[in-house]
Amino acid sequence: MTLRRRLLAVLLAGVVPWTVYFYDGGAGGFAAYGLLSFTPAFHVTDLATYLDNAVVPGGWFSAWLTGVLLYAVALCSLALGALGREDHRVTDGLLALAGLNELYFAVGFYTTRDYLTLPLGALCLLAVAVWDYRGRGRAFRPQ
Repeated sequence: MTLRRRLLAVLLAGVVPWTVYFYDGGAGGFAAYGLLSFTPAFHVTDLATYLDNAVVPGGWFSAWLTGVLLYAVALCSLALGALGREDHRVTDGLLALAGLNELYFAVGFYTTRDYLTLPLGALCLLAVAVWDYRGRGRAFRPQ
């Protein structure tokens, strides 16, 4: 598995809306790069603007931001792969933790808001972590 394929898979997992929610008359989403609004017209509020203008509640809502942070650190770890300094287990573990955080966020969003939520990003992040670990993780087992 080449570094280019791994980087493409991780970047695609970051482009997908991580949590999509549906409510009466509309839909929206949360992604690694900001908030998405699908109705009445598509609009993206980038993460920096959101953090400048919003009070971020704690609890389950902070799991989205924690997932974004874990994803960013996983990208940095993957970038070290170009220098030959990456431990694949660290990168895959960070991706798996980001996926679990987003799953927790989607469940919390569903239970408190009673919106239908789809944790697309959680599934993508976990799938990439498992795919990469199964392909590369065996090389790091002690002998």
